[in-house]
Amino acid sequence: MRKKLIGLVFTVCLMCSACTAKNQSEQPQSSDLNQAKQLEIQTVQETENDSQSYWGTVAHNFAKGEGGYYYMDNGDSYLMFFDEETQESYPLCALPNCQHNTTDCNAYVGTQKGTGYLMQTVYYYKDSLYLLNSEGFLVRFSPDGAQREKIVQVYQYGQGDTGTNLVFHNDYVYVYNMNQHLGMEEEYAETITRYSLDGKEQAVVAQYTGASCAIMQAKCYGNQLFFIISDVQKQNVNDKVVLNQAYKGLYVYRTDTMEAGRVLEQEVTGYCIDENTNKLFYFVKEKGLYSYDINTKEQKLLVEADEKNQMPEISFDGQYVYMDNSAWASISKRMGKEVEKQCFVIDTNGNMIQQISGEKTQRIYFGDGNYLFAQTVIQKISGGNSEYSYINKSLPGEWEWKAME
Repeated sequence: MRKKLIGLVFTVCLMCSACTAKNQSEQPQSSDLNQAKQLEIQTVQETENDSQSYWGTVAHNFAKGEGGYYYMDNGDSYLMFFDEETQESYPLCALPNCQHNTTDCNAYVGTQKGTGYLMQTVYYYKDSLYLLNSEGFLVRFSPDGAQREKIVQVYQYGQGDTGTNLVFHNDYVYVYNMNQHLGMEEEYAETITRYSLDGKEQAVVAQYTGASCAIMQAKCYGNQLFFIISDVQKQNVNDKVVLNQAYKGLYVYRTDTMEAGRVLEQEVTGYCIDENTNKLFYFVKEKGLYSYDINTKEQKLLVEADEKNQMPEISFDGQYVYMDNSAWASISKRMGKEVEKQCFVIDTNGNMIQQISGEKTQRIYFGDGNYLFAQTVIQKISGGNSEYSYINKSLPGEWEWKAME
C-alpha cells in the first residue's frame, strides 16, 4: 500500500510539474529591461521557422514567398507579386476576367472598402501572407490573395501605427513599435508583445521604461530574438537644436527559456548574423563594423567608421553584409553637412564588393541572396516621382536599379 501511495504521489508531482511548464510557456513573464542582466550570445540553432531576417526593419514593404516577392503597389491599393524568374510584377488575383482596377479584385487592399492596409508591414510566414490593416488587426492572406482571415488586434490605430513592426517565430508573432514615443519627454513603457497566430494568446514578454526611447530592429535568429534600445537626446549645433539618436546596446529575448538581457553594451546601431558560420556583425556608432565569432568569442574590427558611415542600417543576405547610410546622410544634412547616400556591400572579411549609389533611392528594403529592393526616384511615363526598383544580384558587374514593371 505504501509503495502504491508513493507511486501515486510521484505521478501527481510529475503531472503538476508538466502543467507548470506548459503554463509558463504559454504565459511568459515580462522581462524588465531596465534591470537587464548581462547575457552571452548563444550559438544560433537552426529552426524550421523562417522569419526572413534579411529584410530591413524600418519599413517591411517586401516579403519573400514561393517563386517571388509580395508587396503593395505605390498607390497602396493592390497587392502585387514579383516573379523572380521573369522579373515581372502582377496583381495577386486569379479571378477570371478581372481587370484589377476595381475594389472587387482579390488583390485590392485600398481604403475604398472602409479598411485599408499598411504598405510597410508585408510579411510571409509558413505559406501565408500577413498584413496589418488600418484598424490595427493582423490579417492572414492565402498565397493567392483569395482568402483573408482577421486574427487579432495588435496596435491601436493612430497611435504610432506606422512604426509597428512584426517578427514571426514558432507560430507566434512578436509586436513592437519603434517610433511611437521618440522625442517625447514623458516616460513610457516600450514593449514587445507576443501573440499566438491562432489569436488565443497574448503576453508582454519584455519592456523598457524611459523618456523618448524605443525598441527597434528586432530580428529572430534561431530561438533568439535580438533587438536594440535607443533614445533621442537634444543637442545644440550651430545655435540649432538637433535631435541625436543614442543607443543603449544589443539585447536578446530567448524564446525557449524566456530569458531577456543585454548581450552588447556598446552603441550598436545595426546588426545581422551569419547563421551558417555563427558570426555576428554589428556596427558601433562612430567606431565601425565589427565581427564576433559566437563560438570562439573572437572579435574583429572589419571596417572603420568614417564621414560617410556613422550609424548604418545593416543586412546580411547569406553571402554579403549590406550597410545603408541613408539615415546618417539625412542627419548630416540637418547638421549642415552633405554626405553622399550609399549602400556598401562588404564580404564577411571586411572587403568592399560594391558601392551602390543612393542618389535615386528614397529607401532601401534590402533582400535575400537573389534580389535587392528599394524605392527609387525615377520619373514614370504615367506620372509620379517614385517607384519600386530592384537589383538582380546574379548579374555580373556594377549593380544598377531597374524599375519593377
